[in-house]
Amino acid sequence: MMISRLLGFLYGDGWVYYNERGEYYEVGFQQSLKNRDIYEYYKKLVIKLTVTKYFRERVRRGKIELVIYDNTIYKLLKTVKSNPTEYFRSLSNEEKLMFIAGFTDADGYIGSTEVAIYDSNRSLLNEICSHLKNLGIKCVVSRNKSIWRLRIRSKESINIFLNLIPHIKIRPPPPGQTP
Repeated sequence: MMISRLLGFLYGDGWVYYNERGEYYEVGFQQSLKNRDIYEYYKKLVIKLTVTKYFRERVRRGKIELVIYDNTIYKLLKTVKSNPTEYFRSLSNEEKLMFIAGFTDADGYIGSTEVAIYDSNRSLLNEICSHLKNLGIKCVVSRNKSIWRLRIRSKESINIFLNLIPHIKIRPPPPGQTP
């Protein structure tokens, strides 16, 4: 189940790369140094869940980056990124909650008056919103400039979300800015 959380996070903040000349597979992510708690959590999760222990860490321009050299996680994330909506539909209810948790850690924020997840894939956000509605969480997907946003605004729905979805607390961005 934790693999679903990792894949949700990597779908939002990660990348995949295959180097044909060197014949190696890369999966990576980076976080701002101010989000080191998120970085450390997912670094530990990657090390725990991957077969290989080959990885590279580096800090540059106020960000910390982790690159993992692992064929298995590469193939999994490549599948998720190729059709995230279908991948999400294929998960069990518990796995869906974990995917949402990772995705929220990557591309969302949790504030006292709102929970939001941003992505360019409207279909995925609609599918997540539909699943959340089945759990009694009121949410809506709307356009936000050039991307889509899933929003949860009611206090009751935010509380249900916080009780169902494990999360690393993310501070909301300043007014008028998106994460």
